[in-house]
Amino acid sequence: MTSIKGFVETLLDGGLEDASVSRHFLEIIHLESNR
Repeated sequence: MTSIKGFVETLLDGGLEDASVSRHFLEIIHLESNR
């Protein structure tokens, strides 16, 4: 849960401006949420 929170915070703090970073982080969030 901690790693998911970190990735979400990064996206909210401006990571959404770069589509490739956003996609990568969302893939990680998806994988981590299934664990």
